[in-house]
Amino acid sequence: MIPLLPPRPRDGRRRRERGHLMVGLVAMVAIMMILSGQAVQEWTDVLRRDNEAEMMFRAQEITRAIFRFQQANGRLPSKLEELMEPGPKGEYFLRRMYDDPLVPDGEWGVLFAGPGGQIVDPNSDRVSYGEELGNVSTAPTQTVGGLQSTGSGPQEIGGLPIAGVKTLSTDQPFRVWRGLNDYSQWQFTIYDLQNQQTPGQAGGRQRGGSMNRG
Repeated sequence: MIPLLPPRPRDGRRRRERGHLMVGLVAMVAIMMILSGQAVQEWTDVLRRDNEAEMMFRAQEITRAIFRFQQANGRLPSKLEELMEPGPKGEYFLRRMYDDPLVPDGEWGVLFAGPGGQIVDPNSDRVSYGEELGNVSTAPTQTVGGLQSTGSGPQEIGGLPIAGVKTLSTDQPFRVWRGLNDYSQWQFTIYDLQNQQTPGQAGGRQRGGSMNRG
C-alpha cells in the first residue's frame, strides 16, 4: 500500500490565494451593492423633486383655469370637469385635466370657497371654519369646529364652489413653499391670482406668491 504524501507547500499557497480572492470578490460585491443603492436613492430623489415642481406647475394651471372660468361666467365651477367645457365665447379654460404626479391615482384634493371668503379644505385632518357649510355626503358624519365632515380621510362637500386644488401626497416635500414644509398645508387657489391683480396690495393681505420650479 502506497502511503499518502502530505500536500505540497504550493498547494497550501493556492488555497490561501483562492481564499483571499473570494474575500476580495465578496467585498467588491458589497461595495457595488452599497453604491448602487445610493445611486437608486439619488435617482428617486431627483424624480420626486421633478414631480414636485411639475405638481406645482399643474396645480397653478388648474387654478388659472378656475380664475378664467370665474371671469367668463361670473361664478366659480361646481366641479373640475366644467373647466374643460366651452365658455360663453366658445373658449376652453382647460384642454385636459392634469393628473397630480405625486400620487398614484393622480387625483387632486379639491378646495372650496366658503361663504365668508375662506378656503374650505375637506381633505384636512382638522376642519374648523366656524359654521356648517353646504350639503355633506350621506356617509357617517362628525362635526368638527361647527362644520360637518365625513370621516377622517378625503371628504366631499357639496353645494360649495371650487376655488383651487392641492396635492394629497403624504411625502415630505423638498421645498419650503411660502414658509410651509408640509404638503397638507400647500394650497393653490384663485385668491392668489385675485390678490396679484389687485393694485395697491403690496403691503396688504398676500396669500399669493411666485412659484419656484427649480
